[in-house]
Amino acid sequence: MPSSGSLLSGHSRSLLVGSAYAKSVASSVALFTGVPEIAKLVQPTLSRQLAWYKNTRPEAAWCPLCFSDWAKNGLPIFRPLLWSFASVRCCPIHHVFLRERCPGCSRTFNHFASCSWPLLCPECGRALSEKENRSGNNDEVPGAYESFCGPAVADLLAWGLGRTLEHVQPGCFATNIRNAIAELGSEYTLGELTRISRPVIHTWRNGQRRPVLPALLRLSYCFDVPVHHWISQEIEPSIFGRGNAIARSFSMTGLYSCRPTANSIEKAILAYLARPTAPPISVRELADRIGAHSCRLYEICPKLVRKVVARRARAVAQRKERVATGRVHMVRRAIAEIEATGRLPSRNAVLGLLKERGAKCSWLLKEVFRSEMRGAASEPRQQSASL
Repeated sequence: MPSSGSLLSGHSRSLLVGSAYAKSVASSVALFTGVPEIAKLVQPTLSRQLAWYKNTRPEAAWCPLCFSDWAKNGLPIFRPLLWSFASVRCCPIHHVFLRERCPGCSRTFNHFASCSWPLLCPECGRALSEKENRSGNNDEVPGAYESFCGPAVADLLAWGLGRTLEHVQPGCFATNIRNAIAELGSEYTLGELTRISRPVIHTWRNGQRRPVLPALLRLSYCFDVPVHHWISQEIEPSIFGRGNAIARSFSMTGLYSCRPTANSIEKAILAYLARPTAPPISVRELADRIGAHSCRLYEICPKLVRKVVARRARAVAQRKERVATGRVHMVRRAIAEIEATGRLPSRNAVLGLLKERGAKCSWLLKEVFRSEMRGAASEPRQQSASL
């Protein structure tokens, strides 16, 4: 019987934001548990206005300080819905970056699991509430924009719970974009101010595309307007004349992501080398687990990466040797069975017997048969020469 985590993993990102599938699941859970409030947790109104199902994290994230406080007070460990959005990078309470991987083994976690969230990693035993000391790295200090996103998304979720389609005006977002362009003078000026590409702004202006959550957050941060105002009411045009420009260090189209530091990458590789794995993974697979590019692993710790490559090479060589040995034994058994019946162990007879047993008669089996027959023919010659 599959666990609930495996059943929900394929729909985890859509369940978080309230799609049609999420609405049916919430209704069923409310019916079975007798708690009607569960059916009201979905966001059908916002789901129709925003293309925000793409903006949830592929894996779970958590605040280590929140976990630590809850554990000290004896409270259950859980993950608020707010942490599931990729735009929310830091905790609005402790103002630290959310963690996406175990500090010991860099394991990731699915949004849903068959049991409650543990405080310790089930793979390496490290506490998920542990926070690494990165005070020397300025990149790990949340900026003004990161601190803004958490409360802004929380306000948007709270606003969307009690709203219906009557509270949302059709075409309101396109109207606000047109007013902003008219006040600023051009799409290019709006794009430079918000760090959003001009083609995207052009499609918004014509009502051809729904906005995504990171773009709404940039607009709200730039003009100091609540996020839900862009889709629910017409914003005063004078507001667009006093916008705060987004820093140029941010990409114009990409989502914000936190790259793992060199220290965390080295710790993850050491943790991988310290425990046996079957089968050993490649450098690319290890880089995917850590959340970095494989080239970055070679740059930071090439000696450790060479150990990873050597472990993988040994495992591949051993697997090939086992396969070759098994192939020889299989052909030898087939030849012995055919000789036991008094027949000539020809190639077609041996391959036909192996094919009946489900073996793939590839050219490798033919080469093994030839070598075995040559070895069997050389034995009588050696015996006659010795006599």
